[in-house]
Amino acid sequence: MPRKTNARSHGEGSIYRSDYTRPGSGVEVERWIASVDLGFGPNGKRLRKKVTGPSRKAVADKLRELRRQQDAKVDLRKKSMTVADLAHEWLAHLENNEGTKEEGTILRLRPRVANHIIPSNRIGRHQLDELTVTQIERWLRREAESGGKGGKPQARITCRDYKQILGEMLEWAVARRYISWNPARLAKLPKDRSATNPDAPSVYKESKAKESFNREQYARLIAVLTSSADDAPRTATPSAYFIAMLNTGARPGEIDGLRWGEVDLEGRSITFDFAMKRADGGKPIRIGATKSGNRRDLEMTELLASALRRQRVLQAERRLAAGPLWTSDPRWADLVFTSEVGTPIDPSHARRDFKKMCACAGVPRLSLYEMRHTVASLMVDADIPLREVADLLGHKDLEMVVKRYRHRTEGVVKSHVAVLGII
Repeated sequence: MPRKTNARSHGEGSIYRSDYTRPGSGVEVERWIASVDLGFGPNGKRLRKKVTGPSRKAVADKLRELRRQQDAKVDLRKKSMTVADLAHEWLAHLENNEGTKEEGTILRLRPRVANHIIPSNRIGRHQLDELTVTQIERWLRREAESGGKGGKPQARITCRDYKQILGEMLEWAVARRYISWNPARLAKLPKDRSATNPDAPSVYKESKAKESFNREQYARLIAVLTSSADDAPRTATPSAYFIAMLNTGARPGEIDGLRWGEVDLEGRSITFDFAMKRADGGKPIRIGATKSGNRRDLEMTELLASALRRQRVLQAERRLAAGPLWTSDPRWADLVFTSEVGTPIDPSHARRDFKKMCACAGVPRLSLYEMRHTVASLMVDADIPLREVADLLGHKDLEMVVKRYRHRTEGVVKSHVAVLGII
């Protein structure tokens, strides 16, 4: 057995040899250990950070790196914490510090972190000081291929969100000197089949392309929503709720958070300055700012103004019928669209009722958000300037409009002929 020695060079710190025998094979392995003194913990016990290696040189190099990080004020006590430990600490920080993220955002983050980052079979078991770009990319690959329900592939946008969440966590750790760098910055999402490589196997779940109603379908659906015939469908969700979406292009959350104080029936104008904030699963929390934070004042169509007048009467009748069952929650006071007891519209009920309307009109059963897509598409088809479309939808710039709806204006490009032809 080789002799154990504690001899060390100047400035190396505590380095010693401690060989061990591998279980099963009985082979003796040379091992060197170094430690850095981290002071005392809350319980008065001395804290040390240890590193191991197969040779004195390897351990001495690791020790010098620890010393360098210690001089740079990196918190060495946190370096050995796992990604799961960091996730718990980060979420607690978000919940206890106002202004970091909205309550609804935190509630939606929690299940994603709990199910796709914290578990040891994801990436939660890795220590912060040993986390590498390769490990993160392997995790993203597994998520893409089998991270969905029942082991199915995930959508690319979902994997991108996981990477962004992990990156935010690690950036938070860097700011607090737990680690010296953020490996998620350099990690890449796995490549999928592309136009340049069409034969490559698909990695991600195929995302459903957004659809929209054409002019004829739009007219048929509006006819059903405004019908007063005896055989017209009756739903718990007011028809004016869907008419408002189809006449303004507003986000569902903006329609849900609309209050009567923002509706001017005499001047036929409507203001979108707030939106409903919901937790994961659709539970309403409060009314806050819109996604872009921009206020929008829109002129109402006569159709929408008439629908809102009927909605005011219908809501008064429902309130009278509900009596003491009508909600007294001040958060939902003065909402334009409510359930039969004054609470915010339930998204699952609205989706169900909208499908009934679509079936009655004989049009495709699109999602609530695709009504917004419909409004934008019809405006672009009518050659409305993209700047005006962006203003209607509440986008801060033209990028989203150009990306989502520019394809509808594609054709033979000929504007250059008048200029270049003369030259």
